[in-house]
Amino acid sequence: MEKGSSDDTDHISPVTTSCWGGDPYSHDEMAEKAKKYGGKFTDVEFDDVEISNGGYTSKITFNTNRGKVEIDGAEFKKVFNLRAPGYISIKNKLYDIVTK
Repeated sequence: MEKGSSDDTDHISPVTTSCWGGDPYSHDEMAEKAKKYGGKFTDVEFDDVEISNGGYTSKITFNTNRGKVEIDGAEFKKVFNLRAPGYISIKNKLYDIVTK
């Protein structure tokens, strides 16, 4: 979340709901914004989650079309919760990722 202006983050919200006004970026607009940060991810596969001794998710690792990407656990939680539909969210600082 250190990347982007507060105006950008104001537009990062679910596109699947009309419960609030707002003006969320469409998928195409998000892809356009991603160009400033190296481009969009088109192929993402979960790789690993690291849990700290302090009892929180410290790092999430993905394999992507842009190579291996490591994301701080707290940052991933914050960004995920901004864009996820209201009924899906990460509540705690300790979480795992499960794929089907």
